[in-house]
Amino acid sequence: MANKLKLRQTWLFLHRWTGLIGLVGMAILGLTGSALVWPDKTEELIYGGRFSGQPAGQLLSVDEYTASAMAALPEGDRISAMRLPVDNSQAVLVGGAPHKVNRVGPPARHRVWLNPQTGELTASAGLGADFMWYMHAYHGHFGMKGLGRDLVGIFGFVLCFSVFTGVWLWWPKNGDLKKAIRWKRSPSQLSNLHHMVGFWSAVPMMILAFTGAYIVFPAFFGFFVSLATGQLGAESGGRGHGAEPPIIPPAEITALAPSEAAGLALREAGGGQVAFMAWPTEARPVWAVEIACETELPDAHEPCRQMFQVEDTTGLVRRPPPEDAPSAAQSAATLMDEIHAGHVGGPVWQIIIFLAGFILTALSLTGIYMWWKMRAGRIRVQALRRERAQAAE
Repeated sequence: MANKLKLRQTWLFLHRWTGLIGLVGMAILGLTGSALVWPDKTEELIYGGRFSGQPAGQLLSVDEYTASAMAALPEGDRISAMRLPVDNSQAVLVGGAPHKVNRVGPPARHRVWLNPQTGELTASAGLGADFMWYMHAYHGHFGMKGLGRDLVGIFGFVLCFSVFTGVWLWWPKNGDLKKAIRWKRSPSQLSNLHHMVGFWSAVPMMILAFTGAYIVFPAFFGFFVSLATGQLGAESGGRGHGAEPPIIPPAEITALAPSEAAGLALREAGGGQVAFMAWPTEARPVWAVEIACETELPDAHEPCRQMFQVEDTTGLVRRPPPEDAPSAAQSAATLMDEIHAGHVGGPVWQIIIFLAGFILTALSLTGIYMWWKMRAGRIRVQALRRERAQAAE
């Protein structure tokens, strides 16, 4: 009995202090995660001009968008990429030349958004960070280069431990689950809220914490997946976060007009619609053109897209070499990423993830309040004991 009580006290101590130490980090990960469940909707809510407000219809030519973008971008800037709407209400997005900035994420670019039907400017952004950058940067890196990414992964492990100890502490000593799940388990309403919400959200929290840690440390987890599947030495997958890529400006002059490069890719694809284009660079005179298929496969989980490379000097069109079949570790890393981002599980799982971000913050705050109340009560008891001891002398 004494050993069980001591173990419970140990778990309680660790559960409290992981909450105290990780309060700010947990709140950041929770709230930014909620904002990124439906990133397009969040962006549209904050920056309405980046969306046309109507489904994609008859589009202008790529050259017309290029002319409008060049008029809107700062003088001397060069276009590096263009995204066109296919089956959504997004505006045409055109990015300028990359610029090196001292912050997390890809190089900064001047960006302009154009009305798909008229080509008129609807929104623009400079090199500064916007709201969506803050959401991605703080959810994935705590806004810090280098160490920030590892800290996010460590917090994933910490949250897993916190969920485990929380469920252990919640579990009734006498095994009576019916009494344990009732609301009036404690005289304090906030304590009841902490216990009830913590229990019912334990499984989703554990899933999100584990998948988050996996995304940050794919090589660590991938080793065990490869070991279990007999594929030691195979690629572990995951998104790379190593050295920053060099800044390579777009070509100042191209031999092909943008619409010519797009037309060559469309002809090779046998039809469809241009979804994305990347301009040639000074180091590599090749257009990258992504074509959305005219008809989607009935059982496809992802939109049908074909990627083509168009030589700027010769007009030669080729497909990128096919990728090798993913290893088991790569497939596992992709699955973890999709689960964490809500790309699997449908709307129900997305709603759970959205709520989980706020629940994580609420659990941290109510946990701190419970600790503070208990600490204040302990101080009062100690003061009362001292008063009694002094009165007895």
